[in-house]
Amino acid sequence: MGILTTLLIAEPEARVERFSLAHEQRVVDWVERKAHWPASLRQAGSWFVGAVVCPFVDFFTRYGTKLAVLMLAFIASYRLTDFTMGVMANPFYSTWVTR
Repeated sequence: MGILTTLLIAEPEARVERFSLAHEQRVVDWVERKAHWPASLRQAGSWFVGAVVCPFVDFFTRYGTKLAVLMLAFIASYRLTDFTMGVMANPFYSTWVTR
């Protein structure tokens, strides 16, 4: 039944969301402004703008500056205890092994 359904069902329509188009246009604009750069730098820069800058811009426009900074601070401090405890973990492990 599952195979038959898979073969008979139509593929859903591909829709591009509005913010995806805005992100793509931002990357295209950036590449056009940097036309004098070498192709490898333009490619790396366009990747950086599309993969790093655009999601942060989207995050800050969705939640506002205050809430976005608060959320990022919470995310950054959430694992802080794990990082600081990482230095002291080995002495605790060695006391368990020697007993």
